[in-house]
Amino acid sequence: MSITKIAANLNLSPASVSRALNGQPGVSAETRARVLAEAARLRFVPNGAARTLVTARTETIAFVLYHLPGAFATDPFYSRIMLGIEHELRQHGYHLLLSILDDEQIAQPEEWSVVKGRRVDGLILAGPFIPPRFILSLYTQGLPLVLVDNALADVPIDAVLGDDREGARRIAAHVLEHGRRRVVVLAGPEDWFTTRERCAGFADALRAWGLDPVALLHADETTYQSGAALAQQARELAPDAILAVNDAMAMGAIDALRAAGLRVPEDVAITGFDDVEAAQHWSVPLTTVHLQKRYLGRIAVRHLLDRLADPDAPPQRTLVASELVVRRSCGCADAAPPAGSAN
Repeated sequence: MSITKIAANLNLSPASVSRALNGQPGVSAETRARVLAEAARLRFVPNGAARTLVTARTETIAFVLYHLPGAFATDPFYSRIMLGIEHELRQHGYHLLLSILDDEQIAQPEEWSVVKGRRVDGLILAGPFIPPRFILSLYTQGLPLVLVDNALADVPIDAVLGDDREGARRIAAHVLEHGRRRVVVLAGPEDWFTTRERCAGFADALRAWGLDPVALLHADETTYQSGAALAQQARELAPDAILAVNDAMAMGAIDALRAAGLRVPEDVAITGFDDVEAAQHWSVPLTTVHLQKRYLGRIAVRHLLDRLADPDAPPQRTLVASELVVRRSCGCADAAPPAGSAN
């Protein structure tokens, strides 16, 4: 039996049930009595680790990634977010714990040592890679958590995101203004939130010109290697523009097409998204969308601290504005200062 069952039976949130079971403020005496009565009826035995997590503060927050040790070292997107998190936590007297999940931990979230060992007060889960079932398992335990660069539909979990859809619409519109019409999109998994939002933005811009993409190609990951592989497929479709959902895929596509004898941007314009540091220094400097990565991390911390202070507050979803950064890969001369190194 779980807190989730009690919450569903009483039409309460799991967090409210958890507070009632653990003697915490924030619930009325009547609600606490109802929860305790239902728990007794169901013979509910509370999880000791989760109870201690709620009642004893460690002054530590975990920044959680999934399967990214290599990418974390070579792609600074999430490391920049982590720097923002660490800076903001330090202002509030908290410490940062970095945790990179593996498949075993994903399969058994209740055995994950960060939670079972009562090591942190809350969690910031980064990226669309973490499976929804893992996130939901933590949420139904009543654990304070915030998603960054990800969100779940119809689940009231705090989230901080770049304005992916608008950023994608703007960069696609910019390419179309160059007269490009045969557009191929390189994307990650269809069930990733960021993939859906960025592809929707591309589609918005194309639709405004009465166009559809020549192809929408998906890969299992959004890496340099997957971008290069999809670019080889795209080459057979004779595109004059490739819109990639992130910089890593775009940089892989640039190298693959140039190795095949095509000119970027003369034959094929290519754009990315995120504005990682390498984008400005690539063999063809990459036109992309800049996200304020450190700011994403700082806002995630503020949401989590708000959640710790007021567990019953309505969920917050914040969109952080994005900025088009024009370089040479779209067909323009460099027109913007490098932004990726600082944020």
